[in-house]
Amino acid sequence: MGEFDQKDARHHKAYGDQEDYFDDANTIGWVRRGVTEIAHSGCAVVIANKNEAEKHMVVGKDRAGEIWVDLTKNREMKFSLMRMVARRFL
Repeated sequence: MGEFDQKDARHHKAYGDQEDYFDDANTIGWVRRGVTEIAHSGCAVVIANKNEAEKHMVVGKDRAGEIWVDLTKNREMKFSLMRMVARRFL
């Protein structure tokens, strides 16, 4: 996926159980855990209406050690998923 295409991201990543994080009025998020049948499936989505925001979300212990990136390319930061399977997404 070169340029960000929401349709392609959804087609390739948005599989598996979903957990919503609607605990803040300015920053919401959700996690799709992925499925074993589709390699590299799963995603974490954060939407904020302020400049700097972060969201603490759990993606699952089977994802520990993976590196995730921002598919929109708005941030160059890579997200390393930690052993404790929770991560702050900025």
